[in-house]
Amino acid sequence: MALIDEAARQKQYSAPLGPFAQNITIEAIKNHDSALYHEDRYGTSGLLGQMQPFTRGMYGCYELIEQSGSAAASALELHYRDTDGLTASEWEAYGRALTVTTADYLRTERPSSGSQAIKRAIEHLVGSTRTLYQIDGVTEWHQWRDEWAKLHSAMSVINEIVDQIDASPNRPTRRHVLTGQRKYYQRDLTDELCDGLLEILFHASAVKGPADTAWSIHHNSFWDGIKQFGNSSETWSVIRARLIRLLIHELANVRKYADFKSIRIMGLLLNVLGVNEHPKGDTNSEFAFLRRYVIRLAKTTYIKIVTEQPHVAEAGLLGGITFDASSKRLVKTYARGLRVEPAREYLDLDDWTPPPRGATDDLPAAKRRRRSVRRHSRAADR
Repeated sequence: MALIDEAARQKQYSAPLGPFAQNITIEAIKNHDSALYHEDRYGTSGLLGQMQPFTRGMYGCYELIEQSGSAAASALELHYRDTDGLTASEWEAYGRALTVTTADYLRTERPSSGSQAIKRAIEHLVGSTRTLYQIDGVTEWHQWRDEWAKLHSAMSVINEIVDQIDASPNRPTRRHVLTGQRKYYQRDLTDELCDGLLEILFHASAVKGPADTAWSIHHNSFWDGIKQFGNSSETWSVIRARLIRLLIHELANVRKYADFKSIRIMGLLLNVLGVNEHPKGDTNSEFAFLRRYVIRLAKTTYIKIVTEQPHVAEAGLLGGITFDASSKRLVKTYARGLRVEPAREYLDLDDWTPPPRGATDDLPAAKRRRRSVRRHSRAADR
């Protein structure tokens, strides 16, 4: 600690302390009696939890972490051998260390909004949800509690970083750069959070059932989180808009030749958004466009996928979504609760016949769809 404090005080950010700090981090995470746990400000640590001498000393200097990460390894860098087997509480401790770094990162205005050290740390945290597939088919709560807790921890850390962005006078913003005839934007911290949320959504889509378990993961833990977090937050509004754009980009594959990733994303969205083409409410929400897009996509392509790729079509039936082959429709079944029969929604699917060899698509309709997606994409860039 003395070495790291002195390097930060003298602004010797390129000092070769990265591997040393990396080893301290993994030992502090795995030892539940370490200062990283005693300084949990949400626990019963009192003054120690408010001052956080160890946590702030190790992770409170962004420049030291960023430059040591560029040279070798930073205090937030984790080797894949060290992350195997980490529990939910240990990932939560890592998330607390990350938020201390992001708080210092947002404290001052920077010429470049990108941070490779923070990007990799977010990837580590998001990677903790990769094992959600293990609870597919599990009904007992105590058997999938730890995996759920990892998901909850990752979502909580993302929400805390968003709160930090909202409170910071130096919000990261996209910087558009013109190179020759091409215009592109420099990625910022919100882009990294959007990529993380998309990856978490894909990991969550590995849970197909039972219906109650899938609903708890898909809706209660993930979707309700991004929908309810920070309703008055400008940063969350930007993230939701960019996330919708990323989802539409991923779902574009379904129209051409469906793959397991895109079909599972479509299945999760149908499970949380429903299949009713004409809902009574929620028509003006941020997700209204996405809802209409996904339902229309399923309506026009699912029979084609069933015909050409039945094993892929099966992968898209998540949670309460089932396929009624005789009626050619998708059925969304909700929890029964106290009702005699559960509530259901139906989506009648369009017929599909293989086009004759050499035939072309309906170009005007395709152009209309692309214009609609581009309009929404421009809104997400603002």
